[in-house]
Amino acid sequence: MVSIFYERGVRKIEDVYIDFKNGQGPYISDTQLNQLQRLIKQEIKEKMELSFPIGKTYVTQTDTNPSTILGFGTWERVKGKVLVGLDEDDTDGYFDEIGKEGGEKKHALSSNELPVNNIQTTTEQSGGATDGHIMRGSYNPNGSYNFGGSGSAINITQPYRVVGYMWIRTE
Repeated sequence: MVSIFYERGVRKIEDVYIDFKNGQGPYISDTQLNQLQRLIKQEIKEKMELSFPIGKTYVTQTDTNPSTILGFGTWERVKGKVLVGLDEDDTDGYFDEIGKEGGEKKHALSSNELPVNNIQTTTEQSGGATDGHIMRGSYNPNGSYNFGGSGSAINITQPYRVVGYMWIRTE
């Protein structure tokens, strides 16, 4: 008779005995088989939970929620985001906190974000002569000049590769 005993912490699961009769293979009852199956499933689940703790990232090329595959956990899908490592020394406040989000795919530059452009204007003198350089653009009645910008957003997407579906375990 072979005895298999399973114990983890203070929780105990009863002994499962497997009988070997006269040199034949082991005899195991349906009850014993069910006990062994429960023990094996529980052990596998506990090992998997250790492999995928809260905060673990799961990347796959199928759109199935990991809780369906693994049988545990609450998983949040990360969509359309580039993952960046934490930088606890970050002084400008972008990558200094886990879970922080930011950035944008496209951005319309404001006038404060435009590069400095030194333009010299043309001054017309009497007799039709000019002094300085010619400034090309259009003048608006409100006193501003337009030098050809449209105000359209520019693409600021970094080089990327889509690897599949990404999930982060939250519970």
